[in-house]
Amino acid sequence: GEIAAAYAAGGITARDAMLIACQRARLMGEGEAMIAGTAQEGAMAVVELGADQLAEFVAAHPEAAGIEPAVYAGPGMTTVGGPGAAVDFLVAALEQDDKFARKLNVRGAGHTSALDPILGDLAASIAGIEAHPLRVPLFSSVDRGEVYPVGAVVHDEEYFLRMTRQPVYFQDATEEAFSAGHTTLVEVAPNPVAVMGMMNTAF
Repeated sequence: GEIAAAYAAGGITARDAMLIACQRARLMGEGEAMIAGTAQEGAMAVVELGADQLAEFVAAHPEAAGIEPAVYAGPGMTTVGGPGAAVDFLVAALEQDDKFARKLNVRGAGHTSALDPILGDLAASIAGIEAHPLRVPLFSSVDRGEVYPVGAVVHDEEYFLRMTRQPVYFQDATEEAFSAGHTTLVEVAPNPVAVMGMMNTAF
């Protein structure tokens, strides 16, 4: 999403957008393949817990060790990543408490420490991308609460390394969009994973 937003806002060229997307996907896929079928294999889920509630749950349950926030999706809604067994435990526990929990159809744990091993290769693979001045404002989900104005230059290699490694501040970006007067948001994706977070933030 951030790669597409960077291109749409004029921050990078189409060629650089495709380079970042393809190299990132390649490295993540190679990393996931190396640990497939092992205890280190990652998983992700969307859960009905806020950031503080998630931290409390992980602290109280050794079975959930290794779970990290991956996307701050909306009020009381977080996407998490971590070891597959830990994510399965969290989802089952929340379902038992009649809370929303949906495991995502992915093989890794994006936006968590699981991606640390690929960051060096990713930096080398996207070195030389050229950041351009924005043509329209950018509501960043990488830099929390930041709305970059027309003319700002933000999309260097470091921006996309942060995008890959750190949690996504989606709720903050959504709040900033509403604050700026936007009233219609559209999710462009094969499966709706952001709509619930946007709805929670709106309400």
